Amino acid sequence: MASAYRHLTPLISCLTLLCIAIPVAAMQPPPARQSKASSEISLRPAYDACVSGGGTTTAAVLRCAYDEFTFQNERLNVAYKTLMSRMEGTEKTSLRNEERKWLADKKQRCALHEDSGTTDQIVAADCEVTETARRAAELEMRLKK
Repeated sequence: MASAYRHLTPLISCLTLLCIAIPVAAMQPPPARQSKASSEISLRPAYDACVSGGGTTTAAVLRCAYDEFTFQNERLNVAYKTLMSRMEGTEKTSLRNEERKWLADKKQRCALHEDSGTTDQIVAADCEVTETARRAAELEMRLKK
């Protein structure tokens, strides 16, 4: 069962910092926050507000990322399960394999390196959020077809 949650390791690592309140002075959000990309992948406005100034400590920003990740992951799971319920046989196998590949790719893209600093942890958490939201949006678009 633990392997089913292995893709959350980077986010869980980031959340360990919730016990530490290290100020992040003038932290600028990733470029995707400053464009309409957030609305295209359906990030909630509260997350954008939080990471662009609402959270002044690493712990606060990571808490925002955790809350948004939880929301986006649920969104993704609902879309995935709905798609799977509409498919049969090889289509299900294909979607399952595609999802496994996406999870592995996301894990690699959002990975924290051994010598990661505070900013890297925020970037990794944001990566988990945006990649999950992007995948949820992609699966939701398939549901509309």
